[in-house]
Amino acid sequence: ATEAQRNKPAFDKEMREYFYERNPEWTILTTYISGGATKQVSERFAKNPVPESLGPAFRQNGYQFGIVNDEFLSRYVHVRTWPRSAGYYLSLFRRKDLWDQVPGEVVLDAVPAGVGGVSAKLSRGVELLGTEVEPTATERHEFFLTLWLRVAGPLEPDIYVFHHVENESYRLPYDAIPGDWMWPANRWRAGDIIEHRVLVQVPPGMNAGEYKVFVGLYRRSTGERLAVEQGPNDGQNRIPIGQVEITTLLPPFDQSIEPTDIEKQRHHPERIIDNGRKPVDD
Repeated sequence: ATEAQRNKPAFDKEMREYFYERNPEWTILTTYISGGATKQVSERFAKNPVPESLGPAFRQNGYQFGIVNDEFLSRYVHVRTWPRSAGYYLSLFRRKDLWDQVPGEVVLDAVPAGVGGVSAKLSRGVELLGTEVEPTATERHEFFLTLWLRVAGPLEPDIYVFHHVENESYRLPYDAIPGDWMWPANRWRAGDIIEHRVLVQVPPGMNAGEYKVFVGLYRRSTGERLAVEQGPNDGQNRIPIGQVEITTLLPPFDQSIEPTDIEKQRHHPERIIDNGRKPVDD
């Protein structure tokens, strides 16, 4: 064994201790699937998009210091996992002490003033109170889409919001847990007002033009959509909420694109839960 191999257990232990000392609010873990298992894992993951569907590879990434152990899983809650390419997955986790609190930036006390757009009533006590769609997606290759929902109580945890951006020849689909992944349906309480604001990323090859935007809710494990009982409905339990113009996209790193300012993009910064971390010393 090489010196690096002999020292790896001690190094991994030191890095795990440093990780917990820093106590990050969020962490992203990577999983690599070997070529022979790629297809099988992909099919399993499509039915249930959780780390367990990735098999033993989720815990066995040698570049992550053995961080995925019982201690980690007791401190962190899985939020979402998604594929970046064939055989390469990212998993987002959040500290359990923060996840267990109500995320004030997406669960509101009242409907914000000036909410407009489209309203509708869906089955199982879900009400769409209003919508907002950014009118164009050009330089940033992305646009914000916002829904305001009122719910009657908890539902299954695999209830997702679907978003379809489409024209006659192309559909850009995007699914997310309500509240931009922050407030899954099994945590809903009667009367909750949920602001669901997602950043829809436009693929570089998407043709310029006008695209219609449809939304709705469905259960991922069965594919069944919540019925639209009142309000606009395209006949497939999809609610049309407007249009977005996709213009000719600049290269993602074009120097004329202003850097994204996360602080300006926050809707309710004063309602974000304090993560309790101390600033890093310079």
